[in-house]
Amino acid sequence: MEVHEFVCEDCKSDVFSWSGSIAPTRCAMCETVRDIKARDGMSLEAETELRKILGCELPREDEAT
Repeated sequence: MEVHEFVCEDCKSDVFSWSGSIAPTRCAMCETVRDIKARDGMSLEAETELRKILGCELPREDEAT
């Protein structure tokens, strides 16, 4: 099994993966948030709180550059 590294498109975390696609774009937690939003919908406040709990908070706009 070979490890591959990428930066999550959403939360900008460095991710090391031993499975899945060689060219993933999001960490597992951000994928989970996206799946929940697509299935059930979610307010911005609920998403922010869930991301805090999951440890995949989105960077602030002034930190993104």
